[in-house]
Amino acid sequence: MTFAFGMDLDHIPNRIVQSLKPYLPHLSKSVEIGRTFGQLRMLHGAVFSALDHINIGIMLVLRSGDVILSNREAKRILDGQDGLRLGLNGTLLCDTAEDTAQLTALIAEVAETAAGDADAAHKQMTLPRRAAKRPYLVDIAPVRDSKNELGTSFYGTIVFVIDPLNNDSLNVDQFATMYRLTPAETSVCNLMAKGYSAPEMANIRGTSPATIKNQISAVLSKTETHPRSGLIRLIVQSLPPITYQHVENPLFL
Repeated sequence: MTFAFGMDLDHIPNRIVQSLKPYLPHLSKSVEIGRTFGQLRMLHGAVFSALDHINIGIMLVLRSGDVILSNREAKRILDGQDGLRLGLNGTLLCDTAEDTAQLTALIAEVAETAAGDADAAHKQMTLPRRAAKRPYLVDIAPVRDSKNELGTSFYGTIVFVIDPLNNDSLNVDQFATMYRLTPAETSVCNLMAKGYSAPEMANIRGTSPATIKNQISAVLSKTETHPRSGLIRLIVQSLPPITYQHVENPLFL
């Protein structure tokens, strides 16, 4: 944003100063976000470059909902504009006003935890999509510049977005070994991670709905997770889905 004045003015008239006052909060916000972004990019650019190899969306988001850093998978998800996108002002938007309000409230609550004003270790939600049957799984955790490296008392959230349709790099077999799942339970666990419903799993595996229900219960019991989003979150935490293709340019927003 730029304000220009004629060369013939030796000072800015008071009436113009008064008319510009409504814009000052927006300018202040832009300057603060820009400065924070620059410092984060300088300090942690290599970190986010590495995160481009992780096949889940990862975003650094302020309490206001402004996305200031993201990895490649997050950029892919946002560019798809199916369930989650960026608004014109750089904040996260969902397909419905209700989902946007819920996501915004969760981000604000978790950010307040980072600031020491709340007690929300992390929050989760699912985001329905218009063009895909499987919703996104969203996990929000607090993040704070506890060492004051930025000099701005920075606090906010880190938002993880898991796309069940893009999880081929999830190492379910190794995860199943860790939790001693049977071969049948491993197969069901893999289908759960991909977002299939119980009837769909029964059809794919050629077994009864009752058998699938028992196997789902066994998987959740052995991994001590519930609901399904908790299982996927545990898989990602235990064995991050890392890809090894060359990344030309790390993506920042």
